[in-house]
Amino acid sequence: MESERSRAGHLAALLDSHIVTQLIASAVRFKIPDQLAGRTLTEEQLSGATGIGVPVLRRYLRALQGLGLVEEVGAAQYRGTALADLLRSDSGSSTDIH
Repeated sequence: MESERSRAGHLAALLDSHIVTQLIASAVRFKIPDQLAGRTLTEEQLSGATGIGVPVLRRYLRALQGLGLVEEVGAAQYRGTALADLLRSDSGSSTDIH
């Protein structure tokens, strides 16, 4: 029989997967993969392009870093990764979440 601890762990995994899905979907909605395609932007530039305030954007970009979608390449400068390229609107990938 499944223990309560095991059930709690399963529930936590389900909740985490929902959060990850929302982080990725919002990155696509805000066109972050498109904005960072082949270039590096500062937090301020990305804030202007997305309409997300810098303090919130900074935390959000850290979450996207944890997922492997963006990388910080300098002080407050970010670029997309190969994984983020799959989420670009012009990627032609089969993710089709645009």
